[in-house]
Amino acid sequence: MPSTTPKGLPYPLPTDPVAHGADDIKALALGVDGKLVTTSPLAGGPPASPVDGQLWIATGVDAAGTRWMFEYDAGESTANKWKFVGGPPVVASLLAFTMSNNGGVWVATGLNLLVARAGVYVVRGTLYGATTGGGNWRVGYGVNGAFVTEAAIVGTGASLNVTCAGIAIDLTVGAGQNVNLFYNMTAGGAANLSNAGLEVLPRKIG
Repeated sequence: MPSTTPKGLPYPLPTDPVAHGADDIKALALGVDGKLVTTSPLAGGPPASPVDGQLWIATGVDAAGTRWMFEYDAGESTANKWKFVGGPPVVASLLAFTMSNNGGVWVATGLNLLVARAGVYVVRGTLYGATTGGGNWRVGYGVNGAFVTEAAIVGTGASLNVTCAGIAIDLTVGAGQNVNLFYNMTAGGAANLSNAGLEVLPRKIG
């Protein structure tokens, strides 16, 4: 095969001997087969030597069998060249979680999601429950146990059912690190929370 397309697919030239036709067609078919879509475990990483536009289906994202699809972007300026193009979020929840007055200090809820590959991830979290006093509820996100950013604040009164839904925020996360859900309650507030939820989707990974 004397030449290839911009995406690395081999093709014959008019100068190729006719006798090589079958070999040329086989090489082209194998080239297309290997470059259109590759399926492999997320933990093992994307395929080696990718070409621009190549697709990768990552399996084993979580215990539920979630799969994520990525497209390779050779023009991406960072090391995170695999762009997310499809799949459901990974989710986790806590039932009967208790949030109490902590004087406005960010505290980890204990709700975490492990990230196998380094990259940028879209994180969203929610707190819900019945209040026992006035004050403010805040929800935020962290990485590996360290608080990173606030995502929402809700003012409360006594005896109310309240949802504090955090906005989606991009977090840079290292391989093997956890994304964490945090809460913060100002002085005067108190609550027994019925549940907390956290979800994560990749935006781009390396």
